[in-house]
Amino acid sequence: MKTPRVSDFDPNATAQKLKSSMEDFPVIEKPHRMNNKAETIPVPPPDPRTVPRPVPLIPKTKRAIRQRQPFDIYEDQYERLKKIAESEREFVNGRGMSRMVREAIDNYLKDHTSPKE
Repeated sequence: MKTPRVSDFDPNATAQKLKSSMEDFPVIEKPHRMNNKAETIPVPPPDPRTVPRPVPLIPKTKRAIRQRQPFDIYEDQYERLKKIAESEREFVNGRGMSRMVREAIDNYLKDHTSPKE
């Protein structure tokens, strides 16, 4: 059993000061405000390279889609369509290759339709 210290039971004794490795650190206080105005942090202008370009919204129309009509296209045409589709995939209204081909055919037919039809 340990021997008790007599000073622990003396009512007139002063309290022992505890030692800590953090005694020399500054006291944490609330920051003082210099003025009552709300501080504003300047916001840098958006980088034009990161702003997505606007994609036109195309109204949905009910048109029957013919499944898997085989047409031959050139390899470079396919590669360019694939790159465009991958770059637009990250946008909400991105187009797939099939949709791009359908739009191109619509534009071609509109340009080559005779007035009689």
